[in-house]
Amino acid sequence: MDHQVSLDSKKNLIVKLSGELTSEEVFSVTQKMIELLKPLEKVHVLMDVTELKNVPPKAREEMAKSPLPPSDRIAVVGATPMIRVLGTLVLKVIPNVKKSRFFSDETQALAWLNEE
Repeated sequence: MDHQVSLDSKKNLIVKLSGELTSEEVFSVTQKMIELLKPLEKVHVLMDVTELKNVPPKAREEMAKSPLPPSDRIAVVGATPMIRVLGTLVLKVIPNVKKSRFFSDETQALAWLNEE
């Protein structure tokens, strides 16, 4: 699938996932995130999962092996009930995420990420 990883003008890491996430894609996306975050001290992540359809067991295993980079805040946008349950479990076991929240709207998520 065509997953996107980029930095916005406020240095928020924007990750857009779509389709079915494979274990290879989890590794690839995580590596892109780490590369973009190297020069930053304060990290906020917006993870848009609006178009994400499924996270199979192999992809979840890879998430456990390739955790997210240390983050002050992670905002998850557009999670279905199933993705929200999986996301909550993943975010609880990642020790380097200070705060996380789910949003239905990207504008609200970005406002929360950019609060001081």
